[in-house]
Amino acid sequence: VQRFLVGFFKHVSGLTFYFDENGAVSLTEGTDTVTAGTYTISEDGMLASISMDNDIKYAGSFIEQDDGPVMVALLDGTGMNALYFHLVVEG
Repeated sequence: VQRFLVGFFKHVSGLTFYFDENGAVSLTEGTDTVTAGTYTISEDGMLASISMDNDIKYAGSFIEQDDGPVMVALLDGTGMNALYFHLVVEG
């Protein structure tokens, strides 16, 4: 079972979520921070509740694909729009 990983999850558009180990998250586009916020992880490490400072909430689900871990970010409450973010390994 894939567990939540602290680090960068990047979308092909250039949007990137960065999760730190202290519960903070930032959303960047290129080198610019779009917004920041906090997150909590479910006990099994497979779901995240992401609350951004601009009052936008995401539900994140972590899955394993052939090319590595993926986070599917859904706008909380709708479930109609999702973005797929791939884990970026640093170094």
